[in-house]
Amino acid sequence: MAWSMKKRLFSLLLAAGLISLTACGAAQDSSRNEADPETHQQSEESQAVPEVKMKVEPEEVTAGQTVEIRAVITQNGKPVNDADSVSFEIWKVGSRDEGEKIDAERTGDGAYSIEKTFQDPGDYKVMYHVTARGNHVMKDQGLSVHP
Repeated sequence: MAWSMKKRLFSLLLAAGLISLTACGAAQDSSRNEADPETHQQSEESQAVPEVKMKVEPEEVTAGQTVEIRAVITQNGKPVNDADSVSFEIWKVGSRDEGEKIDAERTGDGAYSIEKTFQDPGDYKVMYHVTARGNHVMKDQGLSVHP
């Protein structure tokens, strides 16, 4: 019986200790946000998913022509100039396994781009991959290359 009592007492003390440690940690976190509103703002900013607008120039593409493919990245309406990685995956419709992925370079305020020459006419997919501020965003769009 004495051994059973010791187990209960130990379990109760362990649970009480964990609860008090958790409460102290939560109190420190909330006091830090109240004392430093900038930390709280950065936390909210990093939670917003970046928005990406992709553009191909020129819009009408012919085989053998070099085009610029650009992604403009914003978060909360502000340009994202510190993306961890930006790349474009390009494949001919029906042949995704034969596609290629090209890393983009920052070319302007929130803008990342590549140059690509499409040798063959046909329908293509272009997908951007953006990793920025703890988020990965990707979306594809169609592109027709004329003879």
